[in-house]
Amino acid sequence: MPNLVAAQLYPDFEKPVPHKKKQKEIPRFPPQFHSRDTTAAVRDSIAKTKLTSATSKEYKAPVPRTDSFVRIISKKTDVNGNTYIEQETTVGNKKTRQTIIVGGISLNKPFDPDTINKDSVTIQVIKKNYRVYVYHKHKFLTAYKCVFGPDYLEQKQKEGDRRTPEGWFKILQVRPHKEWNTFMLLDYPNEECYKNFEANIQNGVLSKTCKIGGAIGIHGVWEDADKVVDDKRNWTDGCISMKIADLEQLKKIVKVGTPIYITKIATKNKM
Repeated sequence: MPNLVAAQLYPDFEKPVPHKKKQKEIPRFPPQFHSRDTTAAVRDSIAKTKLTSATSKEYKAPVPRTDSFVRIISKKTDVNGNTYIEQETTVGNKKTRQTIIVGGISLNKPFDPDTINKDSVTIQVIKKNYRVYVYHKHKFLTAYKCVFGPDYLEQKQKEGDRRTPEGWFKILQVRPHKEWNTFMLLDYPNEECYKNFEANIQNGVLSKTCKIGGAIGIHGVWEDADKVVDDKRNWTDGCISMKIADLEQLKKIVKVGTPIYITKIATKNKM
């Protein structure tokens, strides 16, 4: 018999607790997924279909990794500046070996002088590369090795500093030379050179007794001395020195008035 006092004091005493309705559990996959008669392959197919429809995305199998690794095996450089690199490339479980050539591929590139229009030839000299680059109709034609004076990366300021001037010049004369085979005289000093020279005097960089100098050109080396060019021995008084055979080939395609651009490093100037 219920306690009457308790029932009066606590009206809710011994009242049944309302039962919470249990939510219906929705299976992740359709019933046939759990069927004993369904094979594992079929169950996997049903699962993939269910997941695809639920996410509205096409199922994609995982892509195997294809990381590649390159290992340098050997590296050799020949006298022409070509560097031969033998390397091994690993992609997955596959390894391959190959030899690539880097560097002076375009050095001494052959051409037919009879097909060259001398009016369309331009020369660029890049000191840091020790190179004379030849262009024909604004397209690269060939390149040659060269050397300079001892302080070869500096701009020429005065007579006797043994520096090669930088800027635009023209060939004034092409003549034989008793010691260096051929001499291609440049128009140094030109108007721009005089402006720089006078500015250096006004700014106190040079004394008023200094002279601007001259007789700058492109010439060869003495007999059997091509090795000084290969070894990058800067021996001139500011001129550009090339191998005899290279100079002979260059002489066939230049003329009085051929423009030459001399610079310390490569530039974006259109040649």
